[in-house]
Amino acid sequence: ILKNKRIVKYVCFFLYFFRFILYNVTSIVTLTIKCKQRRRSMDKQQRGIQVIRIWLGVTMLIHGVMKVTSLEDTLAFFASIGLPSLFVYGVAAIELIGGLFMIIGFLIPLVSVGFIAVLVGAIFSFGLASGFSGYEYELFLAITSLAILVSYADKKYLTLKLYF
Repeated sequence: ILKNKRIVKYVCFFLYFFRFILYNVTSIVTLTIKCKQRRRSMDKQQRGIQVIRIWLGVTMLIHGVMKVTSLEDTLAFFASIGLPSLFVYGVAAIELIGGLFMIIGFLIPLVSVGFIAVLVGAIFSFGLASGFSGYEYELFLAITSLAILVSYADKKYLTLKLYF
């Protein structure tokens, strides 16, 4: 009978050990599957943000090209709203070079800050006088730039912490 008790103890020990191993292996497999699903969803989110980033870059690049190709008209427009001609070159450079950088994915947070500055300047310089329909497009692009900034910024680019 003593031998049988030892055998029962060993069998119980191995059964508990086997159950422990089986439970942990299934937990690890479940965790791995969940991580892969999360990684896939993050990839989809990143691809969506990338499409928006490229669209924003193309839009700003086109605006920069229009400013450079019709420089005399742009200078006249800026003079009519009371801005110095130096602003034309700065805005055109930010839109043109920033648009290219945004498309290729170079210095995205810094370019986003430049876009936000240009667009907020456009809203306050001539958009507010026309009402919401006068600045809604600039506001949309500024918010899109802010979203791209938050999506791509890290501690290297930001010194303040953004909490949402």
